[in-house]
Amino acid sequence: MKKLLVLLLPIALIIGCGDDSSSGGYSGLKTPTKITTENGKAIATSALTSAGAGNTANSADELDSSTLSKPFFKARAKASSISAREVVSNTETIDGSCGGTETTTINYDTDTGKLSSVIVDDNYCDSELNETTNGKITMNGTYNLETEAMSMSMSFTNFNYKSNTEAESFTINGSGSGDFNNDTASFTINATINDNILNKEFLLENFVFSSQEFASYSLEKLDGRIYQTETGYVDFVTVAPFKIDYSNGVDSIPSEGSVTITGAGGSQVLLTANGDQYTLTIDEDGDGTPESTESGDWTSLEMGFLFE
Repeated sequence: MKKLLVLLLPIALIIGCGDDSSSGGYSGLKTPTKITTENGKAIATSALTSAGAGNTANSADELDSSTLSKPFFKARAKASSISAREVVSNTETIDGSCGGTETTTINYDTDTGKLSSVIVDDNYCDSELNETTNGKITMNGTYNLETEAMSMSMSFTNFNYKSNTEAESFTINGSGSGDFNNDTASFTINATINDNILNKEFLLENFVFSSQEFASYSLEKLDGRIYQTETGYVDFVTVAPFKIDYSNGVDSIPSEGSVTITGAGGSQVLLTANGDQYTLTIDEDGDGTPESTESGDWTSLEMGFLFE
């Protein structure tokens, strides 16, 4: 798979999300955010800002992303390493290239395709990715050795990510589920995120990321609810998938696509990509008539979204 959608942390850093079942005690505002002409652009751009964490992975084994979706790539990479034996049961501890350890226990039945695994990182430092991770990821699901298709449910227990070079650190508690095939990927997150730099708590509620691959481009979608402690929640709905042309490079901006971000009373931001341009429409009262519209170069938004 050439690319997979990896966006979680950038969104969570700004707006957050949640309910008590997946929040692990989320105590922030649970009312919708009011979107206005004064804050609409900031909400849209901040919510989608990559903040150095919106990279796309060129393959399941390239853990090229430093977002909450990384555990999914880690899981798939571990599954891909299974040898073609009838039954696989193995525990392995490896040393990090710059310190710490990672212990992985895998149980896999090649006859049924059932897979279970536990990954425990203890200050596991990766000098190539410039990151250190702590905590536990538990996985259960199925994996096809021939097609490499995977369907997996996961839980995160105090899983901490810290950049070794940037001011980025967050801790995840919650659950997720994902389906990965040759040309499509989709995963859903319900998790509390604690930003250890900003000292803020967020929650993603039934947030779905999906990607479909074609020969020369991919289509990316995101839908779901995000809460932030101080401001409450907004809802993301993909109106038209964002198209990423490979001819423009892995880090391309979208050439087309749109997403709505909706808050209190139907207040809404509509962000649309067109070529290398954007259009941002803000409807404060949800009556369908925008109070403001602006356009410009996508790069002037200073955000990577799915694409940086």
